[in-house]
Amino acid sequence: MKMFIDGRWTDSSDGAVSSVINPATGVCVDTVPEATEQDVDRAIALAVEGQKEWNDIPLHEKLSILERYCVLLTENTEKIASIMCEEGGKPIEQCRTEVAANAAIFRIYCAAAYTFYGKSLPYNAEPRSQGDVAFTIHEPLGVFANIVPFNYPVELAAHKLAPMLVTGNSVVLMPSSKTPRSALLLVELLVRAGVPAKAVCCVTGAGSKVGSRAAADPRVAAVSFTGSTRVGINLAETCAKSLRPVSLELGGNDALVIFDDCDYALALDEVINGRIGNAGQTCCASKRFIVQRGIYDRFVRDLTARLAKIKMGDPSDPSVELGPCVREDSAADVEKQIRLTIEQGGKLVCGGKRTNALVCKGLMTTLSRPLSRRNPRML
Repeated sequence: MKMFIDGRWTDSSDGAVSSVINPATGVCVDTVPEATEQDVDRAIALAVEGQKEWNDIPLHEKLSILERYCVLLTENTEKIASIMCEEGGKPIEQCRTEVAANAAIFRIYCAAAYTFYGKSLPYNAEPRSQGDVAFTIHEPLGVFANIVPFNYPVELAAHKLAPMLVTGNSVVLMPSSKTPRSALLLVELLVRAGVPAKAVCCVTGAGSKVGSRAAADPRVAAVSFTGSTRVGINLAETCAKSLRPVSLELGGNDALVIFDDCDYALALDEVINGRIGNAGQTCCASKRFIVQRGIYDRFVRDLTARLAKIKMGDPSDPSVELGPCVREDSAADVEKQIRLTIEQGGKLVCGGKRTNALVCKGLMTTLSRPLSRRNPRML
């Protein structure tokens, strides 16, 4: 698959490509261009022109175009979900849900546009301004450079596209090099629905190259990034040099605290849904479970029983709930953390074994003292 720039499928200017790997099989299923700095510069130049064209379109026409996109998206659910499943290893049912979420997010932002008003206020703090009224209106910023992570390439793409397009901005979308193809299809559908070809594009390649280049370009009005804290810090430093707005959604090490008077069944469901969905590769998923002593043994026993019922394997099988990590090296990181925890006194209650990119569903318990060596953010 190629990049999508100016309404056309495009190779990189130097012809370089990167492989897209199916993590369930380890097989290369496609290639995408490795954009050069010149490719990024061209995409931004086009977006500057496209933003003006898109902003001149009346709001009601914009909303009609974006609704057509939602219809096209729904019609292409199976195609997009299958590509997501193949390139990211996410179970197919979760992929279908994510496509539906993209359309829902677009419609939410479109609905919000009807009440996205400015403000007015009496301006009578001084005698000379008695009777005056001050008011504000919203204007688009211009070109957004938006970077999407691998774990929710379709849902998070909606958050990187919908609010910007609804408000008359243009977008240079840069998906993860691990899961680029689903985002490419989304941008194609937007142009097919009627968004001007120059107003939205999808540039593929290593984030260290394309993302950094775009963030440093003075023609880019704002940057939106979801991903690692390390990269977020680098982008913040780049944008700070020109006081450019930057939105950062970064990592965490979220804890779920479970008390003995909780809704017990709900707590079990939350642990399973939060940690099994998308193979646990969710920024805001609970990653540590702190259970009150009085129900601790029971909770461990019941959680182990629930885990035993989770079906793992081929993510294209609709009955599978737990697929592989996005890459084998990601699974190896999980394996490393399991080993470090055991070395410090943790106990592997069940599972936790790795086969290529698939880590078996597992449960670890640890002692009350903090671990001295652990990853502060383990997807």
